Amino acid sequence: RRRAVDALTRSSEEEPDADAGEKIVRSRLPETALAPVLALLTREEVDEAQVEILLGRIEGPGVADKLLQALQGDGPAMLLRLAARRLAGLGEKRAGPPLLALLGKATDPYAGQFVADALVTLDDPAVLEPLFAQLRSGTPAVRRLVINVLGRLRQPRAIGPLIAALRAGENNELGGDARQALETLTGQSFSTGDEWLRWWKENAGKPIVLPMPKKPAEEIPAEEPAEEKTEDPK
Repeated sequence: RRRAVDALTRSSEEEPDADAGEKIVRSRLPETALAPVLALLTREEVDEAQVEILLGRIEGPGVADKLLQALQGDGPAMLLRLAARRLAGLGEKRAGPPLLALLGKATDPYAGQFVADALVTLDDPAVLEPLFAQLRSGTPAVRRLVINVLGRLRQPRAIGPLIAALRAGENNELGGDARQALETLTGQSFSTGDEWLRWWKENAGKPIVLPMPKKPAEEIPAEEPAEEKTEDPK
């Protein structure tokens, strides 16, 4: 099984020129590959990164339906993670409700963070109201995950609920998370919940111009070092 996964992961339509830095163009896999790949996820000996590559290459009209079934089932954590990421990458809006259900049941930061990341990738405004409900009544761990999602979704409707969360938890970790999420979402920076609320009221009815999302550090080209200047001897 390991050799089969390795061979499928490495197969490509074009062999890259390593010296030229060319990217591998991987061939598509048929939908019939989905069942054995999902079965692999119940086994401990498979490499998650490799299986994720395989899932990303499988195409077919029934792929989303089968992944949704897996996401709604009681499968192992690796299966849920990869199904969530693949469905979010496909833009499958039907994944919103099961992802929200998983977020509400999250008991540790790692288990919840992959759901939060999938919801951000999915980028579906329909998840906002359920997230607001979880922000009001969820456990502290779930509320922190919700704040993380709302800060990255780039939806102005999240500003009011985030300010309310900040004012309710001004002096604890929840308030700190809400302040950071508001800064990420709006590009503004204020010290207290009352200052945020004052700014929000002053701008009520005005279009909110959201800042451009920051590129990951690895995508930002490094500045070339300046050439050293040498002076001619006097």
